Amino acid sequence: MPPTTKDSYTAEHAAEVARLSRLVGLDLGFNEEGLEWLVHGALLHDLGKISVAEEILGKPGPLTEEEWSAVKRHPEVGARMIEPIEPLFGAVPVVRHHHERPDGTGYPDGLEG
Repeated sequence: MPPTTKDSYTAEHAAEVARLSRLVGLDLGFNEEGLEWLVHGALLHDLGKISVAEEILGKPGPLTEEEWSAVKRHPEVGARMIEPIEPLFGAVPVVRHHHERPDGTGYPDGLEG
């Protein structure tokens, strides 16, 4: 089956997020191991979206509160998916927290700082 437009976008998006994350990690002085976890997490950051209905992900208009709640669960779902895979243990926090914000208004944990 040929890739869909969404598949192509998702792959390109993940690769670009990984590239930019590596650059930021270098600027922040991450060591090689830290950079590796950061890049792996960036590549997998939206994995949990497989649990979100296509109708929600592709909806052209605003999401309902219930739909938005489904989307906001994707970081937790993705982190749970890779948590048992030992070689990816360092990527789990990246996947789980990729929508956190310094002011604490992000999700899923509302982390601040």
